[in-house]
Amino acid sequence: PEATGLQLFQERFGKDIALMISISGNDADTVEQAARSLTDHLLARPGLVSRAYWKQPGNTGTSGDFDPQDFAELIAYGWLNASPESWQRLEENLSAERSESSLTDAFDTLAYGQIVDPQLSMFRASIDPLGVVEALPDFGGLLAKGESRDQFQARDGKLRLVRAEAPNDIANYKLTIAWLAEVEPAIRDWQAAASPEIRALAVDWTGRAPYTAEIASSMEREMQWSVIIAILLIHALFFLFYRRFVPIIWLVLCLALTFTITLTIGSFLFEKLGATSVGFAAILIGLAVDYGFVIYQESLKYGSSPQALRRRLAYSIGWAATTTAAVFIGLRLSSLPGASQLGTMVGIGITVGALVMLTLFTWLNHLTPPTSPAATERAPGSPRASRFGLWVTLGLAGAMALVFSLAGLPPVSTSADDLRPKDSHASRVFVDIWESFGWGDRGGFQVIIAGDDEARVGERITAATGILSADPGGLERETTFPPKVLLASPANQVANREAAQRAVRRAGTILSSATEIERPDNLEVEHVEDILALTRAIFSSMEQLLAQTPQGEPIAPQTETSRWVLDNLVSRDPTPVCALGTIDLPVRTGQNAAALEDEELRLAELLGDGTEGIYPAGWPLLRPAIVRIMRHELIWVVLPMAATLFCMLWLAFRRLRRVALSLAALVFSFSCLLATMSLLDLHPGIRANWNLMNLAAIPLLLGVGLDYSIHMQLALRRLGGDVAEARRTIGRALILCGLSTATGFGTLIWSTNAGLASLGLVCCIGILITMITCVFLLPAWYRWTHPAPR
Repeated sequence: PEATGLQLFQERFGKDIALMISISGNDADTVEQAARSLTDHLLARPGLVSRAYWKQPGNTGTSGDFDPQDFAELIAYGWLNASPESWQRLEENLSAERSESSLTDAFDTLAYGQIVDPQLSMFRASIDPLGVVEALPDFGGLLAKGESRDQFQARDGKLRLVRAEAPNDIANYKLTIAWLAEVEPAIRDWQAAASPEIRALAVDWTGRAPYTAEIASSMEREMQWSVIIAILLIHALFFLFYRRFVPIIWLVLCLALTFTITLTIGSFLFEKLGATSVGFAAILIGLAVDYGFVIYQESLKYGSSPQALRRRLAYSIGWAATTTAAVFIGLRLSSLPGASQLGTMVGIGITVGALVMLTLFTWLNHLTPPTSPAATERAPGSPRASRFGLWVTLGLAGAMALVFSLAGLPPVSTSADDLRPKDSHASRVFVDIWESFGWGDRGGFQVIIAGDDEARVGERITAATGILSADPGGLERETTFPPKVLLASPANQVANREAAQRAVRRAGTILSSATEIERPDNLEVEHVEDILALTRAIFSSMEQLLAQTPQGEPIAPQTETSRWVLDNLVSRDPTPVCALGTIDLPVRTGQNAAALEDEELRLAELLGDGTEGIYPAGWPLLRPAIVRIMRHELIWVVLPMAATLFCMLWLAFRRLRRVALSLAALVFSFSCLLATMSLLDLHPGIRANWNLMNLAAIPLLLGVGLDYSIHMQLALRRLGGDVAEARRTIGRALILCGLSTATGFGTLIWSTNAGLASLGLVCCIGILITMITCVFLLPAWYRWTHPAPR
């Protein structure tokens, strides 16, 4: 729920800050003048922005003062959506006797400066003497919040924001980059042409658009370079091993075909690839090319006949690909969309790659058959070599035990920072704004209420309010949910038309005769007009909305203030409909920080488990969610994968000791990886910990380890346990496979995304360790468990 809430909050209520421009300087007046000037400049450029604000609508005074009249249309719109039963109270307030009594009490309250009616506050007497706003369900609190300070100005007044929206949908990151390419020069041109005082101000920008453009462009660039570097290094490794270029061309063609087919299949399964999934290209290249290496190595020894190679290798490549693909596709069990998508793409790619290599590459390789080396007499591996392998195994096991006793296991991080960019200019600017405005001073979080339609959202707002009302609570809190009358109700709008028209006529009569009511001598006529200004504006807006909208069509508000409030409280397109609520807790201090964190987590759990469609949203809430997800991944992803591996190994080998050898290779390799990570984590500049992203390395390494152990054991079985020959043939190919696969993962280490970089580091180290284990240690274990050649 926490991750869903945060995602909905960013997607649905971030459009008003698609671009957040900060202007700061030493003089508050100059900063305000610059913000006003920049807003006018952006709006004057045709098609550049759809809306831009330098202060929040509803603060129309020259100094940004709150003006209730700006909310008149919104109040009228709320009444048109209200239930017909609510109109009974309004009609009572507008009755001749009640209205005259209300106005008399309001006049006396304001004239004498003392409360006449306990239910009539000074604020209500001055703007809502007839109780039009007060009678509207749940709306009074929202209007009172309008009295807060300007949301666009920092506490010291020396930093002000300008918020701009794109003229069109910029959900596509390429469109976002293109829009920023127009907006950013316009900002620089404005400042360059401004007065010296404005040119001296610091102007920077952040928001969803810069952040999206920054991350997406860097990920796209990294994906391109990852593929290029991986292919170049594979070329170099292949030439170093075999001194030939033509087979590399065939390999690249087969990889390109594999990549294209995989992307085509993926386009039918997924609407778009997530940021995490772009790493599948490097992973796929590293894994799919393995089968080409194995085929080429075997062709050196046994000839390049496609039919013969397919008969000889179809079993081992088929089982290796099937087992590895099963592990990757098993990531669909993950609760992380990125990991699930990544596993699916790689699993499909491995299957396609194995088929392409067995069919196309064997044929292409036969067109330029490799030159076979001179036949040499096979020298069986010596017992001394096998004993050396066992001693190395024991030595490494002892070293691992020492590392674990001194450094412990690698730490597990539950911080959301491990999933964020390593270095982001947009993030740094946002943090500066966050601190200047004190947005993190108070405890609390947002709450997203989602539903198929606005009626369902209203029901869930009621449910959320009921959950919180029934909770005794540990700390003082202030809860705000959007008034349900701001959720469009076409049925109520139709039912309320006649009552609204009567109310407009009745209000006109009251307002026209208000100055004739007896009032204190010190209350002039102009004061009466001021008191009734909001009421007059409400019924004028109501009359206008009814006149503008034909019978049966939905009524929608039009003023800037109405659109601003609704955009910040309700998101209707696309579905689901979402409403934004907040829970505010006390101001953070050194003494209550822990208590606030506990209360936030308690309330988030209370709401998240209470009713469907209620999602707490906030970065601080992700930490416990990450812990919960990591436990889920361990139980529902890793353990099922282990069971799948055992079944696949049994089907491949049909002998328990060979299954045990493959499992031993996996356990030994993984233990070496843990020890290596513990040592690396001691270095201050390296973060070799487990996090939510690189947990995906566990099933990935299981799959790759299976791939190598299956190839080696089947080769040993074919060669009658000849370790030396197995290393000269399949071992040589697996070394090249391991280096190339580690290269594919290693290119991710320099990713700007911390999670993807950690995934690349762990996988690169793990692949190399797995390759060494399967090529140099597994044969010794095989000879030990198979003393007689077979």
